[in-house]
Amino acid sequence: MAEETTEVKKRTRDDFNLTDKQKNLLDRIKYESHRVAHLVGFDKFTELHSKWICNMFKEKDIYVLKAHRGSMKSSALTLFIAELMICKPNKTIIFMRKTDNDVKEIVEKVSKILHTSQFQAFSQILYGHGYNFTKDTAFEINTTLKSDLGGKSQLIALGSSGSLTGKHADWIIVDDIANRKDKDSRAEREFTKAVWQELQNVKNPEGRSIAIGTV
Repeated sequence: MAEETTEVKKRTRDDFNLTDKQKNLLDRIKYESHRVAHLVGFDKFTELHSKWICNMFKEKDIYVLKAHRGSMKSSALTLFIAELMICKPNKTIIFMRKTDNDVKEIVEKVSKILHTSQFQAFSQILYGHGYNFTKDTAFEINTTLKSDLGGKSQLIALGSSGSLTGKHADWIIVDDIANRKDKDSRAEREFTKAVWQELQNVKNPEGRSIAIGTV
């Protein structure tokens, strides 16, 4: 019995054909994320936010979203990261903001979403079981949904001054890594450009990038 339990935990959605219920859930997550958002407390999400998240899922190379301050673009990104960790648990995400404190704010919100009963229920539908956390810190989150429990965590977060040495990811996600300092300082702009290029260098083949900025 113990061996069966272990095998179930290692199983991923790709190991079996999808049922109609699973297909419907994945469609809702990818195309109607505002409905998912309402379930976990983002009651101001609209179909526009769903469109943003849908584009994040569908874009095959680099997706850039620029929106006004207060448009809840970072909240949309937060929900997307949580959804991505559920839908594609074996993918590795590197998430970056300008400073470590900025990073902590988003990672904490991702963690809260993943701790909800709604996301546990999504896991039950997709995989036949829930999940536990093997890492849940201000800069890193990993769950038992990932088959390779000895490998890199699902989500690794760092500020723009953090080291990328030895890191690789399937998804590179940045949120406002350019700020007022970049507008006032050429040296800061060059530093930010170098960070973006380094992020592209640690992206795995066939990997994807998402950049969120303020208009």
